[in-house]
Amino acid sequence: MSETTCTFALDLTTLKKIKMKELITKLTNPFAGIRKDDKDGIRSICSEIAINLFNDYCIQCHDTECYFAEIEFYYFDEEYLNDKWNEVTYPRMDYRAGSIFYHLSGMDICFESNLEKRNGVLYGKGGGILIRSIVDEKNNLIVGPLTCVNVMLNSCKDREMPQLKRLSTSRNITPKPTYRFLGKHDFEKVGNGNRDGELKLAYFDETTISPELWNKARSSYYSKRLDCPVKHE
Repeated sequence: MSETTCTFALDLTTLKKIKMKELITKLTNPFAGIRKDDKDGIRSICSEIAINLFNDYCIQCHDTECYFAEIEFYYFDEEYLNDKWNEVTYPRMDYRAGSIFYHLSGMDICFESNLEKRNGVLYGKGGGILIRSIVDEKNNLIVGPLTCVNVMLNSCKDREMPQLKRLSTSRNITPKPTYRFLGKHDFEKVGNGNRDGELKLAYFDETTISPELWNKARSSYYSKRLDCPVKHE
């Protein structure tokens, strides 16, 4: 009897769908089982998602790919994650994981979200990943969430909208974790070692973008970091 070997080859489209499903699963209930005080656990999950986004995904705008250069996490869960880290999360109802949500501050990639505000109080759980900076196909650094929205929307044609897309070839980026300041006085708090509570998790690309370029491109309105400090007015 001859031995028969069966080989199953996945085409690129199928593989991209599988990888996208893996990301969507991570965005559906990202902090399940994580205690409110487990900051390391929260950061570990955010880091894993950030690595996925920076290396394997982009925002597709017609025939233009916009790559992630800086993102920031917002998440609220009334049961155990309702602290200052996420109380400024924009409410959103019936948003699926991986969908795009526009708000007054820019554009998010959504976690699975059913989050509403009643009488100034948030209820439910959900949130998103704010796109703070991108790099276009010509390697131009575009800084600031509202500027990113303008560039991405204006790159679309007719009735198209920006979409999260799986890249054909992975990039080689190690997103650098950092903290984004909620107010100009928080710089002193961080200097005194008081990081948890007042600041939010953010990640940026220092693999392909130098600190000097970040400093040159960013005005005082955008992220203020210990590693790339911006002068306070």
